[in-house]
Amino acid sequence: MANGLSDAHHLHEQVHALPEGEAVIGKGGEANPRWRHKTAADPAQLPPVREELMWLDGEDGPDLDLVAEELHLAHVAAERERSRALREAEVTRREREEEWQSVTDDPDVPLELLIPILAALMCSDDSDEVGCAVMRLALAVDTEEIDASVLGTLVRDNFGLDALVGILRNPTLSESVIQAALLVLGNLGSDAVDPQAELTRDRLRALNAYDDFLYCLHAASADETTLIYALGAVQNICAIDPCFANECARDGALINWMRGLAHSSENERVQHYARGCIQNIDSTLEHAVAVYEEG
Repeated sequence: MANGLSDAHHLHEQVHALPEGEAVIGKGGEANPRWRHKTAADPAQLPPVREELMWLDGEDGPDLDLVAEELHLAHVAAERERSRALREAEVTRREREEEWQSVTDDPDVPLELLIPILAALMCSDDSDEVGCAVMRLALAVDTEEIDASVLGTLVRDNFGLDALVGILRNPTLSESVIQAALLVLGNLGSDAVDPQAELTRDRLRALNAYDDFLYCLHAASADETTLIYALGAVQNICAIDPCFANECARDGALINWMRGLAHSSENERVQHYARGCIQNIDSTLEHAVAVYEEG
């Protein structure tokens, strides 16, 4: 601390102790006589005032009222242009929304063509588009409109899994949108739904999506519906994935919390899915140990 104060004091002395008449070096290495160090405040020795600033003294200056009016008019024009641009952007957004909504709501449009559109919309910056797209995809999964293996392939091939995980990580989206994303991921990651679900789980592991599932469990405590969907996704994945089951089992606080939900939650569906999580974690790990010992 003493050295620091000494250095600062030394620097201060260097700044204020230039010899009389010594010039400070300016651009190009030349001395700038206008900035010579002066020990006396002699007005005659001060640099001349720039001519363009002379009007500040009130002599031969512009009409300040006129300047203010010109600035006001420029501001009004800028605001009008901004409002016009916002209106045009809103019209474009509505037209685009009507266009894709007519496609997504059309029962004659096959899902093979619809899924790529939904996957693209789920990556949109517009939360309404994201919500409508993931809701439509969740409906397709829930009602089994097409074979689940075909649906899973379409979602994977069109980066739909990446978009769905991005939805889980977006705190600005509504609970209903998060719930729909959890429903899709929990089902497409289950072998009971899609025989090729291992490909989905591989992608989810690459995206570190299992951490998002666990985060949703804790974050959803205040919303029982989101909690149910999060528990359902964890239950389905843990039923077949020993790595995820082991990750959950190693978190003692998580297991104790699930046991508490299974025994004391006032919501029967929460109890059901919490018990399912615990049972699947235990059975999957037991099976993994048995396979290891046999091998």
